[in-house]
Amino acid sequence: MQRTEMTGENPRRIFKAYLKELRAYENEGVRLYYPYDEECSPRFLAETMAKDPGATYMRDLVESEEGKVIKVHFNRILLADEKQGG
Repeated sequence: MQRTEMTGENPRRIFKAYLKELRAYENEGVRLYYPYDEECSPRFLAETMAKDPGATYMRDLVESEEGKVIKVHFNRILLADEKQGG
């Protein structure tokens, strides 16, 4: 699946793009986790990510023995500007 980059875009548009990405995971039977070990819905995660312009969310994929993605754990990563205080 494709990574969604949305720097500088409208928050509603960002939310919709994340929701589309996360629902695609869900439709494939992939479980989503954020914070790292708590299962969550695509809507919750899309809202969380869209409302957080100071961070990006790294995807940690868990695959089955057959190589199919079965879980995605999301890790919040502060953007460099935020770490330095602006």
